[in-house]
Amino acid sequence: MPALAVAHPVFSPPVFSPRRWLEIWVGPDADTDRLLVLRSAEDGACDLIDPETGWRPLQRFASYDAAAGWLTGESYARGGGRCPAP
Repeated sequence: MPALAVAHPVFSPPVFSPRRWLEIWVGPDADTDRLLVLRSAEDGACDLIDPETGWRPLQRFASYDAAAGWLTGESYARGGGRCPAP
C-alpha cells in the first residue's frame, strides 16, 4: 500500500505572491548597522519596517518610487535585490 502524503500546517511551505516582496535597505552609518525593510502591499503602496521595533511598519508610502526617494534622501542604500514575501 503506498504511503499518503499529508500536508501538516507547521511543515507546509509558505505561499508566495508575485506581488509581495521585501527589500533590505542599509543605513549610512556602518557603526550602527541600521537596517530597514521595505515591504510591498497589495494596493501598490510600500511599508517601511524597522526590525528592531518588532517588525511594525514605521511609515507607509503611496508607491515604491516615493519610498525609495525618501530612503536615498536619508542616505540609505539598497542592500541587494528583492526577495519574495509570504
